[in-house]
Amino acid sequence: MFSGHLRVARHVLPALLISHMPQSAAAHVKWFEPYDLFATPAALHQVLSPSFFGILALGLLVLTAVTVLEASAVGQRIGGRVISAITVDHLKLDDVMRIGTAMFFVSLWATGGVLLTPELHTDLVWVSWLQLAIAVGLFFRVTRTLSAVGIVALWVIAVAQFGIFHLLDYPIFLAVALYFGLCAWPASRFHRYRFDVLRWGVAITMMWASIEKFAYPEWSFPILEQLSFLTFGMHQLMFMKLAGLVEFALGFGLICTPVVRKLAALALGGMIAAAIIPFGRVDAIGHLMILLILAITVFGSPSGAVILPRWALVPLKPICLALFLGGYYGLQALIYSDASINQLAAFHTGLRAPVLSTSAIAPPKALTVQLPPDQPEPQIDVHLTKADGKTWDLHIDARHFTFSAVCTTDAESGSIGHAHIYIEGKKVAAAYAPVVSLGDLPAGQHVLRIVLQAQDHRTIVGVNGPITKEIRIDTRDLMAIHSG
Repeated sequence: MFSGHLRVARHVLPALLISHMPQSAAAHVKWFEPYDLFATPAALHQVLSPSFFGILALGLLVLTAVTVLEASAVGQRIGGRVISAITVDHLKLDDVMRIGTAMFFVSLWATGGVLLTPELHTDLVWVSWLQLAIAVGLFFRVTRTLSAVGIVALWVIAVAQFGIFHLLDYPIFLAVALYFGLCAWPASRFHRYRFDVLRWGVAITMMWASIEKFAYPEWSFPILEQLSFLTFGMHQLMFMKLAGLVEFALGFGLICTPVVRKLAALALGGMIAAAIIPFGRVDAIGHLMILLILAITVFGSPSGAVILPRWALVPLKPICLALFLGGYYGLQALIYSDASINQLAAFHTGLRAPVLSTSAIAPPKALTVQLPPDQPEPQIDVHLTKADGKTWDLHIDARHFTFSAVCTTDAESGSIGHAHIYIEGKKVAAAYAPVVSLGDLPAGQHVLRIVLQAQDHRTIVGVNGPITKEIRIDTRDLMAIHSG
């Protein structure tokens, strides 16, 4: 028992240092690395490990301590003085929000070819002019509502092109649109809640984004390879779990008591601002709206809508985490559930492939891409080797096929792309190079299936169906070979 607790503690204590690792938690991985929303998320039993609950318990203790201290006489006296010293007039904050948002949309207009964030590409030329019109309209009360409608329109266009699941990463833009709608009607009784709308928008955005770190930690592995010092020697999978829990905790903190939400906003703002140094202009523009709202939360009035009493915040946090986990996994399964090899074969034999309105990069024409008759079909051979005495490496020898980490909106060739790796029918990895780590496979027999994918994540189909390779292995035999 004690050894188990020590293992948990070994991973729990580094979480206290996560705030010094801004790039992993603050950088939005979809802006910089390949991703695949059709992939099966990490199994919940792997996510909900003892270390996961250890970190969660630590976060609950910190939240309890801060809320109790804030409610004490000393906390109220010190907190009141600090808050009153940094609070800025709400009209000035309205000006900051208006100018900052205008700068954001002017930046999008100048960049061109994106809707709201760096990965939401578009070929619609008029979108840039809509972005410029939104920026100009924010400075006049009579056109402010039209600017809010324009922001919603961009979000809806992005949903049509990239799918609702992808755009659930960005509820912040709906909150910004609602904020400017409320600003346009100062006589409304809801006008005083406009800053609460912004704060809740960022909170939901951060909490939802944190689940991605649990579900698809491998998307961030290339970044962690380049910035290996961030992990403090931890395994990348464990590090992503810690980063996700910290991000969720800070996002939840934005809907808590005045002191907690200001501390959470300050921590998040510092992490995101620090991430701009290594990630540059793309990260700066992409996170500008979040940084604006976090600054407003830090310097804004502590008054606002009270949703729940103070004592309910601590038990509410794990409930929110469960709801976000369930919602993320449930919607992913509902919208993107990986088509099985049998379904793909059925498509090939004559059933019409469903046209999708959602995709990881952009809407694919179908789940499959057919090789032209004159193009040689890729041939796959595979073998496993023991990497470091514990983990297994899968080597894929693919003839007439080139591995690439580059993802495009519409693959023009079925001879370039990546591979999906399945073990016992569950997707476990995506191979963007001929060698991919499978981790520590349990001793015994396993069925491995390798499926070639085009650069837009569609499955490559030849004359006889999907280009796949299935092998049956026994790791006990392989270990005997390696030990011999």
